[in-house]
Amino acid sequence: MQRLVQTRAALFVVLSIGALAQSEDGGAKFEVASVRPVTVPARPIPVMTGGPGTVDPGRIRFIAPMNRLLQAAFGLDRFPDRLSGPDWIGSEWYEVTASLPAAATKEQSNQMLVNLLADRFGLKFHHQSRNVSGYELVIAQGGPKLKVAGDSNALPPTAGAALPRQTFDKDGYPEFPPGVSGTGFSPSENGTMHVAGKSQSIDDLILTILTSLNDGKRVADKTGLTGKYDFKMDLDDGGGFRRPGLGPRPVDDPMGPDIFTALEKSLGLKLQKAQISIDVVVIDHLEKAPSEN
Repeated sequence: MQRLVQTRAALFVVLSIGALAQSEDGGAKFEVASVRPVTVPARPIPVMTGGPGTVDPGRIRFIAPMNRLLQAAFGLDRFPDRLSGPDWIGSEWYEVTASLPAAATKEQSNQMLVNLLADRFGLKFHHQSRNVSGYELVIAQGGPKLKVAGDSNALPPTAGAALPRQTFDKDGYPEFPPGVSGTGFSPSENGTMHVAGKSQSIDDLILTILTSLNDGKRVADKTGLTGKYDFKMDLDDGGGFRRPGLGPRPVDDPMGPDIFTALEKSLGLKLQKAQISIDVVVIDHLEKAPSEN
C-alpha cells in the first residue's frame, strides 16, 4: 500500500523521435554565434535551451559537454550509441550561443550546428552501418490490435511550453486534450501501470518500448505499419517506470505484465530478438580548442 500511495500521482510523458540532421541547405549558418570552452559545472547538468519548436525559437544556448553538442547537431539526443568519437568529448564542456534566421526549422537548426562545429572545431565525420543486438517489432499471430488514430492531426505540445493538465478516463487511463498527441502513464492497482497513446506512430511506440525494456538494446520496426494510432495497454510498474527513491521492491509485491506480454496481448505486436543495423555517426577529426569568435 505504501508503494501505491507514493506512486499515485500520474507521470505524463510526451515522446518524440529524433532523426539524423539533414538539410537541403548544407551550408546553412547561424546569423551570429559564440563558442567558448567552460569549466565543468559543480552540478554537471547540461543546459540546452531555445531553437525551433520552443518558446525561444530564434536563439539557442548550450552549456554542455561536446558529446551532447554532437548529439544535438545530429539529432541523436535519444540515441547516444549512434555517435562514436574520442573519449574526451564526454568531459570537455562548452558554451554555445547562436541566433537563428526567422522561420528556421529544427532540421535547419541542426545543420547550422553541424556547420558551426565544422567551422570552429574542424569537425569531420562519416556515417557507418553497424550491427547490434536488439529486437525486431513484428505483427503477432492474429494481426495488430492498434486503433487508427481518431485525431490524426494531433501534435505533441510545443517544446518548452507548459504541459496540459493530466486527466484520466473512467478506467484510469491517461487522456489527452483535443489536438494534443502523446503517450501517458498512470500507476494503477496490483503492480500495474496504465499506458495510453494518442495519435502515435510506430516510432513513437518504440520509444515507449525502449523506456520499458530499460536494457540499452535497440528496436527495429518490422511491422510495415505507417499510420498514427491510439492504444491502451497495461505494464508492470517496475518495468522502467518505477520512481527512484522507493527502495527495493518487496518480494510479495504484485506484478503486472512485462512489455513482451503487454504488446502481444493488447496491441497484437511482438518483440523478437535479432541483430539489427543502426546508422552511426563516426567522428574522424575534432579539435578540443575552438577557433576564436
